Amino acid sequence: MKTSRLIAAIAAIAMAVAMSAKASLYDISFSGTEVVSGYSGPGVVVGAPVEASGWINIVGTTATAGQLTVLVGPNAGVTCDLLTGVLSGSHGTSPSGEFLYDDYANPAATPVVDSTYGLTWVAGGTELNLWYDNATFSGLPNEYTLWGWNGATGYAPTADGNLSLTAAVPEPATLLSGVMVLLPFGASAMRILRRGRTA
Repeated sequence: MKTSRLIAAIAAIAMAVAMSAKASLYDISFSGTEVVSGYSGPGVVVGAPVEASGWINIVGTTATAGQLTVLVGPNAGVTCDLLTGVLSGSHGTSPSGEFLYDDYANPAATPVVDSTYGLTWVAGGTELNLWYDNATFSGLPNEYTLWGWNGATGYAPTADGNLSLTAAVPEPATLLSGVMVLLPFGASAMRILRRGRTA
């Protein structure tokens, strides 16, 4: 009985460590400039900076949740939620019908998102679509494209730039709560070991 409790405690600790080591939450950031496009809305200024950042949850190669906020450029200050539910190999259409998207995101690959559909975020009438450019619009290799759509402003931003995806570091409060959850298992294991020595 004592041995089975010890094994259960060790298994619980090992599982908690393994789960915490498999990070699926990532910080995402885009930094680029507006480019000329036949689609660009009237507010697009060629060469103007465009920056966006947020977070994305990835399980395997599927984006399951996320938010993206435009920090600089057209639609600045707008925070959009990731559209999900379409697996890679298939695609969905954004609510406006302006963008095709899928849920493919692979932090271990280059490119991180595909060049066919990419990821789409929405908030009200504003939509943001991020995909791997593959030199289609910019003529430059290894760039990502972030386009926005709003019925009032048309396509804005229409930017090419760099994408950064980094594993999110848990906040200290999250780490502390994880330790507090594991504390009873550790105490129980210590008691079992002490009893075993005295017996």
